[in-house]
Amino acid sequence: MKKERTSNLKLLNGPNDWKISMDLKTSPQFSVHIIQTEKQPDIAAWSYTKNSLLLIELAITWEENLREAHKRKKNQYETLRADCVKKGWRCHVIPIEVDCRGFLGHAVILFLTKIGIMGRNLKVDFDRLKNTAQYALS
Repeated sequence: MKKERTSNLKLLNGPNDWKISMDLKTSPQFSVHIIQTEKQPDIAAWSYTKNSLLLIELAITWEENLREAHKRKKNQYETLRADCVKKGWRCHVIPIEVDCRGFLGHAVILFLTKIGIMGRNLKVDFDRLKNTAQYALS
């Protein structure tokens, strides 16, 4: 029973109709599909079947500011999250912080776990993200 409950907590479980947009000029705006807004998170993923929306916001900051960056990014999208919930969507705001040397905040592990990456894959994917961030910021 416990195992079944745990698998139901993964945000991407179930139907495979997820769409994604990124804050790029060539990417479709998620707001056209869900709600009218000027806000555009770095990454948005949504499933019409699950009525579920993930708003992922990236922050690069000084190591001592990771917690503040997390709170700031989460609060930045709180009104949008509440508006989406009013329209019947399950909405998750997921801030992900990287410090200026490529250190990944704890939120990265929580995010990977929420989308269903566990065990050895969690460590492998976390290490890949960490190495990519460190390379990109060097």
